[in-house]
Amino acid sequence: MAAECYRILACDGGGIFGVITAKLLQSLDPRVLDNIDLFAGTSTGSIIALGLASGVSIETIFDLYSSEQACSQIFQPYLPQTDRDQLARDGEAGVQAASKALATPAGTSVPDLAQRLRELAPLLLFPKYRTQGFRHLLEQYVPDITLAEVWTQRRKRVVAPSFQLRARTPSGAAEWRARLFSNLPDVDWMPGFPDTKVVDAIMASAAAPVYFPAHDVSGVVSGDVPGVEGGNAFIDGGVFANNPSTAALAALIGSGIIERQGIPLTRVCLLSVGTGFMANSYPPPDARFPYGVLGWLRPRQDDGAPAFPLVSTVFDGTSQINDFTARLLLGPENYIRVNPELEQTYSMDDCSAIPGMLAETERFMASDTWRLQSARINELFGAGS
Repeated sequence: MAAECYRILACDGGGIFGVITAKLLQSLDPRVLDNIDLFAGTSTGSIIALGLASGVSIETIFDLYSSEQACSQIFQPYLPQTDRDQLARDGEAGVQAASKALATPAGTSVPDLAQRLRELAPLLLFPKYRTQGFRHLLEQYVPDITLAEVWTQRRKRVVAPSFQLRARTPSGAAEWRARLFSNLPDVDWMPGFPDTKVVDAIMASAAAPVYFPAHDVSGVVSGDVPGVEGGNAFIDGGVFANNPSTAALAALIGSGIIERQGIPLTRVCLLSVGTGFMANSYPPPDARFPYGVLGWLRPRQDDGAPAFPLVSTVFDGTSQINDFTARLLLGPENYIRVNPELEQTYSMDDCSAIPGMLAETERFMASDTWRLQSARINELFGAGS
């Protein structure tokens, strides 16, 4: 049956945790990736999935993810230090006024609170990172082709979830809307924008709120709102499909491809690879104001709570429900989910954590769990070539 499967690879989002996905994929029988028919990826997973579909080797992708220098190029602070200093000077009066207006927590002086607000000002007003270095890095590795050309040149299908901030309704109103960048035949209500460059699709899928600004693909994507700024601005697809398994499956079914080829759902095989999971929880035991805006968007890890916990709950929640749904739709015979549990706590943008992530991945790869999973993957996805 394995040789007759329509094979899908789905790669989760997760920032630098993508090094875990790349390491696991690199260890498989090379025929597994050669045999994939549809590559789906969200956020960091779109770098891996669309890169592979475009002809970038898994070895090259792993080298990219395991390089702290490349990681630092992706995560460049949004504001240069000179701009931060200017912001602090220009905002001094406003910061002082705000600190006096706020109820000062016990044991915290107004000057201390003012200093804290000054430190947080860039995070409160701007995304954490700029995207110029990220784009430059992608352009070094990813071919300068469109999603449509991935199909015509490579005969590979792709799906990359993203979220458009201002689409146009039939009445002309502006609304946000879930999108799938894809080279599958369009579903009437879900255009795939196949003329989008691969690099732009990746950046649109990976523009995580708070971390990066929205990615503008103006001039490529239709359906923008005339006269409305940001009509073609896209953010991370992880807000609705951090695990792209069911999005890819739905797009495949909607495209009519498997129906025309006479392939039933029982002959669709899906390998879903996560970026590892940690024992996140919220709120921290000593949190005083956990359920306000500042609590949910606190920028630092704290006693089991991730940085920006609101963003993390959305991404983790969508990964879990998509895993659950895909498992029910395809069954254990045709659906394999690989997602190692991590012992340590890491941030998705902490480049110094890469060695620790790799060490944990190697420990997982020495386990009986991975031995059984990899054998099953190689059998189901690597056979028949």
